[in-house]
Amino acid sequence: MEFDDIATENSQAVIDAALPFNYDVERFLRTEEEFYMPVHAAFHPDPTSLHLSWDIDGVILEVTTFAALKAPMPYIYLPTSHHSFPAKAQWPFLKKHLPLREMSAEVMKEWRRVYGVNLGTAEGGWVMILSLVPADKVIPSNILISEAAAKNLTEDVAADVARAVVSQLINLGPMEMTRLSIQKNNIFELAKFRLFRDDQSMFLALIDTAIDSLELPNGVAVLRTVGQLGGQESKPIMLLDILSSMDHIRSCTVHAACSIRHVDPDVDLMWSRWGINKLAGSRGNVFSNLSIHEAANYQSNLDGRPMDVNQKLWSLFKVGNVSPTLNFLQLYCDCPHRPQFPFYKHPISGVIACCGLLHKNSTKAMDKRAREYLQHFRDLSVKGIFHLPARVEGVLLFTQDIPHTLSSFTLMEEKALLDLLSQEAMLLPFKSVEGDGIRNLHFAVVDHIVDRMVEMVKEKGRDVISCLVAGLTAAQLKFFPHVHYRTYKGTKRVNWKNDAYALLRPEGEPETAETRAIKLNELVAQELLERALTEDGHLERYREWGMPWLPMVLSRIPPEVKKEDRKMDLVVYLSCLAIIMNGGFVHFAKLKDLHKSLPVSQKRLLDIRLRSVFSLKTICRDTVLYRLADDIPTTLPATRNPYRGRKGREEEAQEEEPADPGLDESTSQLLVEEDSRQARSISMARPAGKRTKWSPQELALVRDTGDLEADYKSYVKDCFDSDIPHRSKQSFKAMRWRMRDN
Repeated sequence: MEFDDIATENSQAVIDAALPFNYDVERFLRTEEEFYMPVHAAFHPDPTSLHLSWDIDGVILEVTTFAALKAPMPYIYLPTSHHSFPAKAQWPFLKKHLPLREMSAEVMKEWRRVYGVNLGTAEGGWVMILSLVPADKVIPSNILISEAAAKNLTEDVAADVARAVVSQLINLGPMEMTRLSIQKNNIFELAKFRLFRDDQSMFLALIDTAIDSLELPNGVAVLRTVGQLGGQESKPIMLLDILSSMDHIRSCTVHAACSIRHVDPDVDLMWSRWGINKLAGSRGNVFSNLSIHEAANYQSNLDGRPMDVNQKLWSLFKVGNVSPTLNFLQLYCDCPHRPQFPFYKHPISGVIACCGLLHKNSTKAMDKRAREYLQHFRDLSVKGIFHLPARVEGVLLFTQDIPHTLSSFTLMEEKALLDLLSQEAMLLPFKSVEGDGIRNLHFAVVDHIVDRMVEMVKEKGRDVISCLVAGLTAAQLKFFPHVHYRTYKGTKRVNWKNDAYALLRPEGEPETAETRAIKLNELVAQELLERALTEDGHLERYREWGMPWLPMVLSRIPPEVKKEDRKMDLVVYLSCLAIIMNGGFVHFAKLKDLHKSLPVSQKRLLDIRLRSVFSLKTICRDTVLYRLADDIPTTLPATRNPYRGRKGREEEAQEEEPADPGLDESTSQLLVEEDSRQARSISMARPAGKRTKWSPQELALVRDTGDLEADYKSYVKDCFDSDIPHRSKQSFKAMRWRMRDN
């Protein structure tokens, strides 16, 4: 089959999947039926139909001195206060740029805790960062023992550098004091120091002098880096435009990348799971792309072990025996993406599941996050109007013979890339059919999540909450997790016990003592405040966890107390006794007045088992207060940190996982702790355009009823059910003709 034919057939499979729903996305999302989209990878033998664009997506330079920086830097950020430095974790930025294979497991753990401070950003997005790192690649420092320790130490060092620079500025000579940067700034506060171009090298030299004069703990060192990430620079980068001399560069890492587009603007290209699984081993990570199983993205491992990829992938980059080395490799579809910070997991699902039953502030915050989350995906969908390219990117580490000019075209092998695409089924193509394609179905889903559903309900004149309650009731869903924001001791901490639920009770359903207690909990707390019997801070834990005595107290109120206000007097009085039993604060003078005005006598309370025969030890003069009856619960449930238990279970599970016998003990331990990946999913579609022999199991699934579409659909479903990769429609059709001839 031709490449364009396969792309058209793949898109037609997407359209066929949507046809039973008449392109109604809402029906598509609500269906419980299983459906299959048979899409196939393809070989691409014609290089003239591809457009390759080369770029540098990032450069990190380890330098010996900041004074070598030539790119203009308008501001320097050097606050002298320890708490003014926004130290940030550097592992996400440095992990692809380090010689991890030369590090011990313990040192690699310390690198994960490295923090750094941004001292300024030069023209072109070049960021100057000062980090505190382990000094040795094998022996750990035993200083960076935790993220908090590493962050505090880095901020201390940065503040020391700032104070040392201030000291140097104070002692400058008369001629140096005439510099514009000194005249226009407060030299005692460098938090935002305006730096003029003629003074840049002098001021950066002062920073270098301050860094070199530091007295650091044994085992740690200062790392100076100048870097630019995410720029996708198509023009060559001249390092001598950034630094004054190449001699000041210790190492250089380059993100060399190539985007692969089809000359036909209607064709989307993605990497195929089949091709990635064939050429990449199990150490890397494979992710589905756009929720399509057969489309996948790949990232090589960053655990210190060598990459286990085929030589065909290695040959894409011009690597040497010593320098450069390939630190990292990834294959991905360059679809619109923008990280969302801070990231909250599934806030939309949280709004739907909690149904407004959480604390009002929590509900409000969750709703706000859900709208931001939804807007984030709408933003990405609007940007997704262009056709998608496949992209290959590698991170090359230079420690010797660093080139003066960085160009992706000179760092990658064009012929090796074209040979790879022609010899292996690496690409998964989609070609729009009459304006419809994979993205039309995928991005249309975003508009059918929350807002449209709310609009539809309101257009019918219905109340959204009432509809949700009716639906949950019909589904026999009554109990919802009740998340607490304080422990039973009153400490602020988000937690949830397995038996803490909010109960949904539709109107008209008979009210029980438990449901009345849930309703009255906040009302009783409000009464306690209005009567000045206690303070708000002492009631927070009861607002979160409820008042465990209320259900039994409500069930034992004597029938002679008929007025609601008198019932409330009794409930409030007994609640005060329970709070005292829990060690809480109660205003005894106010309680004494309530004690005298109770609607029933103390003897009656004893008869109906609302109080005990034992008294409370209080300083309430002339008044004897009694404990609640022994069978009435007053103690709040004990809470624990939910993360502690989960971590323990994970550690137990990881300890059972066998380590690689070929690794030393320290490396094996690191991999046990860090490597929790699941088994890789196999591809369920054979590449189109490649002849392979049909197995007896496959032949048994081929039917010939005369209806090609129905027979092929049935064949694909049977292949999925049997875990057998299915073939393209053309291959299936050809095999039916051969079976007829036989």
